Amino acid sequence: MFTTAAKTDAEMYAANMTILPLEWQWPNFINAWNEYTIALTLIQDDLLKPITVGINIFYGYNFIQWQYLFATSLFATIPVIVLFLCIEKHLVAGLTAGGVKG
Repeated sequence: MFTTAAKTDAEMYAANMTILPLEWQWPNFINAWNEYTIALTLIQDDLLKPITVGINIFYGYNFIQWQYLFATSLFATIPVIVLFLCIEKHLVAGLTAGGVKG
């Protein structure tokens, strides 16, 4: 009975030491980027809304303005790509350091 509990504790400890550091990379950026619902409901001024909420205006009741939707989506992905290119070395180093034993 105690050996099973010890084995389970050891497995949980190993999982926490390998998986959790990989999941907690850049949590503040991801949380800020995913605040679509809060920005949609609480921000009233159109100039203060993020671009992800602004993409919503190109969806109409009976039509979708595809050219503007795709152009705005392209502009929305540019900051993410630039940020990734700037932090790629550090991100890969953090992921590999958290996943390697020793």
